[in-house]
Amino acid sequence: MIHETTFRPVPRDHAGKDVGPAACGWQPIVCRPTPWFLPLTAVVVVASVSACGGSTPNRGPRVAVHGAVTLDGRPLQAAVIAFHCGDAEHEVIVTAEVENGRYAIEASDGPWAGQVRVAFHPKSIPEEQFDAAMEEAARRRRPPKLTVMEIPPHYGSQPAWTIQLTEGDDNQFDFDLTTGR
Repeated sequence: MIHETTFRPVPRDHAGKDVGPAACGWQPIVCRPTPWFLPLTAVVVVASVSACGGSTPNRGPRVAVHGAVTLDGRPLQAAVIAFHCGDAEHEVIVTAEVENGRYAIEASDGPWAGQVRVAFHPKSIPEEQFDAAMEEAARRRRPPKLTVMEIPPHYGSQPAWTIQLTEGDDNQFDFDLTTGR
């Protein structure tokens, strides 16, 4: 960004110490954009928005999806399920929280119909919960008590399942994760 700027020297006393603008009545430095800056910014923003909208392929309809998730036969208490839609160049990932072994995504926020790859990731601990646990641990001088759900890494590094989502169908998919492969 180019500015039209007026520079003024820093005022000093006879010993060479800075005395500042308030002490000597100096005016502040004035910076203002050049006349062409705002129109140029508007052109860049419009071009960026239209380019992003124009380069996104038509993905078709979004669909609702729901189901159950277990880990070693028991409901998975907390995790994130990720639906990888599209090819590598135009991939979009739609996520939902798994709580008490269940997940559900409405069609308005859901993945696109078609072939979708599915992966699982640990759910993040809310910052407030983490901070409270750390404060409690410091006060008690003991390690923090945090419950972290471990998701086996092979379910998150690469999508473990490929499913077919169809418009107008129930799209219920249940997943059984295991700690061993």
